[in-house]
Amino acid sequence: MYETSIGRSKISFSPVNELEEIEQNLVTLISTAAGSVPLDRSLGIDMSALDKPMEIASALIVAAAIDAIETYEPRAVVKSVTTTFDADGRLVPVVRWEPAGEVST
Repeated sequence: MYETSIGRSKISFSPVNELEEIEQNLVTLISTAAGSVPLDRSLGIDMSALDKPMEIASALIVAAAIDAIETYEPRAVVKSVTTTFDADGRLVPVVRWEPAGEVST
């Protein structure tokens, strides 16, 4: 099982294998605000949840992360999503996942 979160991996324009590519895609999905991608306004997470009380915001972010990953990255199977706080006090989703099938490593 793999664990992915915002800021844990560097972006590579030529990932060395499919596993790295999937992880990059997951980081992009959970760090992108829905509505900010010009040709795909639904890609990402609805950030309006962050204006809610912390317990509600956490639940909405978890649900949005799962939905985005299931929609945009079929090569990953989400096992769990939790939230934590980074050093600046921002709510950060943490995704635990497995490849959906055989991938190059």
